Amino acid sequence: MLRYVDRWRSYVEARESQGVRCGRKPEVLLKWEPPRAGLFKVNVDASTRGDGKKGVGVVVVVRDSKEDVKVMACRSFKANWEVETVEAYAVLCGL
Repeated sequence: MLRYVDRWRSYVEARESQGVRCGRKPEVLLKWEPPRAGLFKVNVDASTRGDGKKGVGVVVVVRDSKEDVKVMACRSFKANWEVETVEAYAVLCGL
């Protein structure tokens, strides 16, 4: 899994070195909607320390159509990744 995260990080760094902004969007307030009956929805979030020190965290929450939490997991570890890289890792963890 970390191989894919490293590939994503390399891609983002290459694109940003060309002046392309990758994944940085203005904040938008969205309302969570449950999935259709019989399906699950996976939500992920990621964070970095932001103070130059190593440390990232990911959270995964899986809910059903009744909004019941079926799976919830979190992990933090030492790494010095860009937030987009941590978000990509969170998506992989959610899968």
